[in-house]
Amino acid sequence: MKGKEKGKSGAITDNQTCRRIAADMQTYVAVGLMVACLTWSASRVRAGEVRSVNIVGFVKSGDEIVTGLVVEDPDSQSGSLDTTGQGEVVHHIVPMQDRTLTSAEFRYTTDTAGKATINGCDRDCSGALCIPNTLGGCPVVSISGFGPCTKLIGVTIPDGVTSIGNPFSPGAFSDCTRLEKIFVDDKNLAFSGSADGVLFNKDKTRLVCYPAGKAGSYAIPTNVTSVGSSAFSGCSRLTNVTIPRSVTNIGWYAFSPCAALTAITVDEANPNYGDVDGVLVSKNHTVLIKYPEGRDRNYTPPSGVTSFSIGAFRNCTRLTGVTMSGNITNIGRDAFSGCTRLERIVVDDKNLAFSSSADGVLFNKDKTTLVCYPLGKAGSCAIPGNVTKIGERAFSGCTRLEKIVVADRNLTFSSSADGVLFNKDKTRIILYPRGKAGSYVIPMNMTSIGSGTFSGCTRLTGVTIHARVSVIGNSAFADCTGLTSVTIPGSVTRIGMGAFSGCKGLTGVYFKGNAPHGSSTDDSILLGCRKAIVYYLPGTTGWGKKFSGRPTAPWKLDAPDKAQPTAGGDGKPAPQQ
Repeated sequence: MKGKEKGKSGAITDNQTCRRIAADMQTYVAVGLMVACLTWSASRVRAGEVRSVNIVGFVKSGDEIVTGLVVEDPDSQSGSLDTTGQGEVVHHIVPMQDRTLTSAEFRYTTDTAGKATINGCDRDCSGALCIPNTLGGCPVVSISGFGPCTKLIGVTIPDGVTSIGNPFSPGAFSDCTRLEKIFVDDKNLAFSGSADGVLFNKDKTRLVCYPAGKAGSYAIPTNVTSVGSSAFSGCSRLTNVTIPRSVTNIGWYAFSPCAALTAITVDEANPNYGDVDGVLVSKNHTVLIKYPEGRDRNYTPPSGVTSFSIGAFRNCTRLTGVTMSGNITNIGRDAFSGCTRLERIVVDDKNLAFSSSADGVLFNKDKTTLVCYPLGKAGSCAIPGNVTKIGERAFSGCTRLEKIVVADRNLTFSSSADGVLFNKDKTRIILYPRGKAGSYVIPMNMTSIGSGTFSGCTRLTGVTIHARVSVIGNSAFADCTGLTSVTIPGSVTRIGMGAFSGCKGLTGVYFKGNAPHGSSTDDSILLGCRKAIVYYLPGTTGWGKKFSGRPTAPWKLDAPDKAQPTAGGDGKPAPQQ
């Protein structure tokens, strides 16, 4: 099923009557739509292998919108997921088998029942936008994402929408950084809006979304009993929040990211929550729930705190140090994620669960597990001889880490002279430091490149893959934005999902052998590589007009000065290995 609806700027051409959002919002965005009826397929995600699924929305590839998932799964060799050696779960992109067609305003999918879900809005939309009741003849029932729309200041939700957001990703409107008002059609049975443009459920007992563009302080209404997950996500101008006694439940990451937030104040009569100097804690002050992200100092939690909640210090980009008392026995997932200036975590000697090194690295008590390397630390990390485990996400986001040095007596890990972390016998790379610059030659004794090995290495400018490598794992080079070209030897027979996704600088991928089995139709491999051209040698097989959604062209080695294609089209010869 395909259909089009077109309109011109200044007019509402959908068959609904869209009310004006506010007197000072005169700009309406016209609706020009094209829709394809889609059915979602998860054939690549096998039952029993997946731990969680995270919808990440849509990425443009030329004129198309590619639908994708982020999957977390424990087994790299299954071809769907993998962990690095230190136990850090790597995110992989799994392409859906269907595509979403884009319109001037909306990106959306339709299910087998003919109901539409909006997954994004064109980034150039500005002013106030009324969402239509139908798209391509299909009723709009869900909004899973609506960004990035940095020029949008208002939005009206129609009466048929019954679902907003999803349980695995940030708030639906968190990327709309100037959005100040969300209004809801009065006939909507699931949601309602307030006079100041805040989104609630119908009876206004649950705060669903606080518009990301609103500035200043906000007092949650006294009839609200719960604050949804990511409800204030992306509110970069929010400075203070007051929580009334009525609120008894606060969802995960409700106040993150909120870069300017300096205080979360709780009514003293609240039965479940409290605050200590503007820091959100449990009622009995034993759990630190959220440290405001706008604060810029070293922090020592109150002595009664025994636990850091999930995301307790998440995205506190101004925090430079944390001192843990002897009472803290539990640290939740992502507790220090995104703390880009954090340089030291100091633990009291009396603590029975954790310890720290002299330079502020967090370990378990007996220093057999490296728990967290502070994101703001630069230079090198020393791993002692008694470390046998590196915790999940221990080095996640450490973009200033340039070198890892492992003690010679360590029986589990080893490191190369240039600071790359390996297993003991150096047959597998566990971590390539995210801050390490320049090019890298894969060691000759390696036959595969593990999942996520180089993921996020933005300063990596080149990589040499030798002819013994047969497998390039899932997300192996994801988000290596400094890579401009890469040559794949003929020995490579499999390239994992999302292997080079997000490599925005990649202009040329050169294959010396046949197209790896099943890779040509896997759009996740080069997802987001909008400049990339895939070159192949004449006489090799499996090549079509496109490889992973990118155009292909012959690679002529016999005339490098004239006929050989180049990664950037600048006349320079393509790389050879």
